[in-house]
Amino acid sequence: MKRMKRAFVLAALSMALTAAPALAKTGKFFLVAKGGKGPTAWRLYRGSRIRHASDLRWLKSKGVTRVVALENWNHKSLMRAAKRLHMEYLPRFMSTGRPHELGRRRFGENVTDDLVVPGKNTYVYCTYGVHRTGGVVGRFRAEHGWGCDQILAEANHYGFHKNKYRKYHFLIDWIMRRCRQNGKAAQTNGASRSSRTGTTGSTNHAPAAPATPSGK
Repeated sequence: MKRMKRAFVLAALSMALTAAPALAKTGKFFLVAKGGKGPTAWRLYRGSRIRHASDLRWLKSKGVTRVVALENWNHKSLMRAAKRLHMEYLPRFMSTGRPHELGRRRFGENVTDDLVVPGKNTYVYCTYGVHRTGGVVGRFRAEHGWGCDQILAEANHYGFHKNKYRKYHFLIDWIMRRCRQNGKAAQTNGASRSSRTGTTGSTNHAPAAPATPSGK
């Protein structure tokens, strides 16, 4: 009996090690943004759940050296595998709650600090790569000047339905708060320019998008 159990465990481990990476099968691996040049060049990718070490190896073959996990599924095993592969694994687990409780506690004031490291490529993910990932990427967009309409349009393109999953409404609030901050800053800057030039130009334009558009 013990021999049969041991053989079964070894067979299961062998299948797990030789199985094709789940990410390669689903194709949920998208470029979000890129920047820098030469040694400081960086890329940010988004996608769905990492299941096994094979997924990490596949990501590494794509040049990814950092992983930002928004869910805790199999995280202890993945952390060990990432260490063996000389990859960085950042646990930033998010569930439901208020923006100030989760957003700031997980990322501080800016998600960019965790998502972008010069000279490295980062992959951010949750279960399906849609809601938590969409919220964090949306916050990243807001920090780089995107308007709320642009952010929500991109999130919806990847399947984020704010009316369907009420437990993720806090992500919308988190994004909108930063958008409103951007709007107030734009109004202040516009008023300042008007006072210097003596003109009264409109200050209601949407913030310009960064130079690196979303990849699909």
